[in-house]
Formats: sequence, structure tokens, C-alpha cells
Amino acid sequence: RQDYHPEVASDLNGLALIYKDAGKFDQAEAAFKESIGIFRKLYQGEHPFIAETQAHLASVLADKGDAEGAEALYQSSIAMLQRTVGNEHLLTARAHDSLGLLLLSQRRYDEAEQQLLESVTLHKLLLGERHINTGRAINNMAALMFLNGDYVRAEPYFRESLSIRRQHLDDDDADVANSKNNLADVLNRLGKFVEAETLSSEAAETYAKVFSPSHWRAAVARNIHGRSLAGLKQFEEAERLILESNSIISETRPGSIYHRLALERTVELYDAWGKAEASAQARRQLKCLEQGTDC
Repeated sequence: RQDYHPEVASDLNGLALIYKDAGKFDQAEAAFKESIGIFRKLYQGEHPFIAETQAHLASVLADKGDAEGAEALYQSSIAMLQRTVGNEHLLTARAHDSLGLLLLSQRRYDEAEQQLLESVTLHKLLLGERHINTGRAINNMAALMFLNGDYVRAEPYFRESLSIRRQHLDDDDADVANSKNNLADVLNRLGKFVEAETLSSEAAETYAKVFSPSHWRAAVARNIHGRSLAGLKQFEEAERLILESNSIISETRPGSIYHRLALERTVELYDAWGKAEASAQARRQLKCLEQGTDC
């Protein structure tokens, strides 16, 4: 049958990724599931295409808040890939990376480190130290260190990732902006506000061009930029940027790590500014978010 052709399944994957990037997670889930169904009919059992699409589906489930379902799919995908293409394969490396990021989002740092370290090791083995995909794996490992509060250790990893991406990409590329943003975030925590302000401003400008000013990635960069300005004691402009970006982040990525970090930056802004009442209100919002309750 024509609708069982592998190109149909591949086209569905492409469509699902477009839906996912647009935040249309129900449509993305349906398209990925349809793609998996076609692949299963074509290949009768296990196949790397099935495993890879399962990993894509897992990422959508994670975006929808079904962390348990996403984790099970990632584990299934990794096991299938190990049986079909082996552990020393890029598809397997990427699946380890994706599972690590999911575990990281749940603050399961030790388990996340196992997966992300395996990803970095495999990327270096298969692609080399300076490959752009190795840079991405290093960036994710640095994110683990950052979120675990190990800022001093995270800084050189973020710098390495940015260096690798700049080697391969134009400076206004979204992936370069991602590395700038991450490095700025850790520099803020280390009190290096001047460099952080420059990096986060450049990242926000790039995201606004590549996506739009209202895109959540651009909002996150403006949020980090605002934190840098607070560190430089430019409090009024910092507050404007942080509150405006908080609104976008809370609407488009509610309950996510980006939402939590935005509220943490709000607390840091008002603590630095000496506004105790506003800081206490932001702390209450952060506590409600962490407890999963409505304020």
C-alpha cells in the first residue's frame, strides 16, 4: 500500500517536528504515532527508524508534561537502538542525550549525568572533539552542572560549546545564540555581569530575528539580560525586561525549567534592588510552581 511507503512515514516525521516547534503538541504526537505505525508495518519488528521516531515522540510527551511516558519511550528507544545498530552509533548517542535532558528537567542529576556523559563520550568517539554535534552534547553536560549549582565547573564547558559552535556556524545562528545565552546565565551566577550582559543581549537579538521577539527563546534571553542589568544596578530596565519576559515564558512554557529559572531571576532582581515585598511575592510564586499548586 502507498500509505505504508517509508517516505510517507518520513514526511509525517517532518510534519510532526514542525508541529512540535510551533507548540502544537497534540498534532505532533498524532503524526509521530502514525509514522511509527507505518514503520512497524513496513519493518515487522525492531528497526532504528522505529526507535528514532519513538525518541521524537518521547520529546513531545515530555513537552506535554508526561515525563513518565517520555522516560519509558526513551528507555525503549535506547534498548532497541542498542539491539539494532549497537551502542557506538550516533542515534544511540542522541537518545542518551535526550533521556539525560529529561532526567535533568526532573532534577535527577545523578541519573542525568550518566546519560549525558555517555552522550559526550560517544559523540567524541564517533565525531571528534570539535564536531558541532559534540559541541551540543558538551552544552547539555554543562547545563547539568549549571542546574546542579556547580557554576565554576559549568563555565569552561559552556565556553567550549560556544567555541565549537562559532567554529562551524555564523555568529547570528540560533545555536550560537543558545550557547551565548547559557554562558551568560552561568556568568550571572558568578557575578561576571558585564560579559553576561553582552552575550545575553546578542542572544536575544538573534532569537528575535530567527524566530520572533515573542518567541519563548527570545524571552528567556531577555530574562537573562535583565538579570545581568540588575547585577550592573540598572534596576528599572532590568525589571522591565524580566517582568515582560516572565509573562511570555509563563504562558508558553508553564511549569518548565525555564519558568522556574525566570522566577529565580525575579527574586534575585528584587533582592539586589532591596525590594523585600516584591522579592517575597516572587518567592511565593516560585514555591507554588515547585509544589505544582495555583497561587
